[in-house]
Amino acid sequence: MPEDPQPSASFARLASFLKDWRKNLKPHRTVDVENLRDILLRIRSGLKANHRALVSAPETLVPAQLDQVLSALSPALLQARQRGDAIDVWSVAGLGRNEVRTARVLTWLLDPGGSHGAGDAYLIEIWNRIGGTRKAGFLLRDVQGAVRESYPLGNGDHRVDIEITGANFLLFLEVKIDALETKRDQVALYAQLAATKAASLRKQHWAVLYLSETSPSDPTNCIQLRWADVSRAIKSVARILARKPSPRD
Repeated sequence: MPEDPQPSASFARLASFLKDWRKNLKPHRTVDVENLRDILLRIRSGLKANHRALVSAPETLVPAQLDQVLSALSPALLQARQRGDAIDVWSVAGLGRNEVRTARVLTWLLDPGGSHGAGDAYLIEIWNRIGGTRKAGFLLRDVQGAVRESYPLGNGDHRVDIEITGANFLLFLEVKIDALETKRDQVALYAQLAATKAASLRKQHWAVLYLSETSPSDPTNCIQLRWADVSRAIKSVARILARKPSPRD
């Protein structure tokens, strides 16, 4: 885009126009119309040369500058998220002994992308407390996400309360508060479904977790955990997060 003429040149040109104007003016004499017309045309030409748009054109977004801004903000945003500043308590409240609502909150806690900002800390803490690595034979690495009320085969049959996936593993979590297993072989069926879906997703490892105060019908096909395990894990992670320094410190 060409640059606007310098203000000094514009004023010099206007001064020249006014000087010419004075030369053609005499007391009590009518102005020469043709000469005035010539002067006005010259003035208009100068004004056009110095015309500036009232609305400036939008600046072009430079990716490198945007990356620089986001990089500068990233540490503060991460610390705010880890403190739990993004938590929406109303969306996860009102539990009682309702299994559906409780499973919703538990899914939120176990999801590394949850607004709690703790990443996979809650899941890893629970896994370690129940000896998951020793019992299942694998570590939980690169946790990808958790979803509730999953239908593993996508056909509307055999709903799983919570499904958790990682880079090389698949977990099914069955949540029980007051209810018992709907079928005598429910745990064994979940184990079969987990093995089938893990193979279809090309996950090397899988496990079924059974959260209940009562023992499962088939303990060989699952890892049992109790609500006390979940409670202690939540408190442990909360204490760790509370000790993290604030960005303002």
